[in-house]
Amino acid sequence: MFSAAIFDMDGLLLDSERCLMNAWLAAALAHGRPLTEEDFLYTVGRNASESRDRLIHLLGSETEYRAVQRVVFDRLGPESERVFPLKPGAIAVLELLSKMRVPCAVASSTHTKEIRRRLAAVDVLHHFLAVAGSDEVSRGKPDPAVYELAARRIDAEPSACLVFEDSENGANAALRAGMAVVVIPDIRAPQISRALAVLPSLYAAVLHLGDWFS
Repeated sequence: MFSAAIFDMDGLLLDSERCLMNAWLAAALAHGRPLTEEDFLYTVGRNASESRDRLIHLLGSETEYRAVQRVVFDRLGPESERVFPLKPGAIAVLELLSKMRVPCAVASSTHTKEIRRRLAAVDVLHHFLAVAGSDEVSRGKPDPAVYELAARRIDAEPSACLVFEDSENGANAALRAGMAVVVIPDIRAPQISRALAVLPSLYAAVLHLGDWFS
C-alpha cells in the first residue's frame, strides 16, 4: 500500500511537547505574564520563527519573551543539552519498519541540526535515511514544504508515503503534500477527517504496519 514512512518528531517520536508547554506556562506565570494552554497549543507544529513571533505577541514584547525564555532554559537546561524521552512504542515501530526495509525520514518543525541531536541522544537517528527541518523551508506546517522535502530526500513519491503525526498543523501539511496520514494525538487531538487512522499510541500502530507496508 505504501513504500515509505515519514515521521514528525516532537510529540510523536519524542515526549517533548508536554514538557515544553508546562515549562513555558510555569515560567510565564512566574514572570507575571501568564499563558494558557490554548495560547501555547497555537505554536505546536509550527516552525520556530512562527512560534517565537506568536509568543512575543502574547507576552507583550521581545524583551518579555527573552526573559521568560531564560526561565524556561533554567528549568529545562540549555537546548543544546536537553534530552527528551521517546514516546511509548517508538522503538517497536522503527525496528519493525527497519526489518521490513521501509525507508524512513523525519519532517519536523525543529531545525535540522537539532533534529539530529535529539534523535541521536535517544539512539534512533540511525533508523532514518533523511531528516528535513523547518530551517530548510520558507514556510512551516501546515504548509506542505517540509514533507515534500523529506520525500525527495528518500526518493519517494508523495502518494507512496505514510506520515505519522500528532498535531493538526502537521497532519494538514502531510495531506496537502499528497500523503496519507496516521494521527497519534499528543497534548491535543487534531480534528482531521481524512486520516487513514487515529490511534492511541505508536504501540497500536505496530499492529497495522504489515497491512500498510505490504
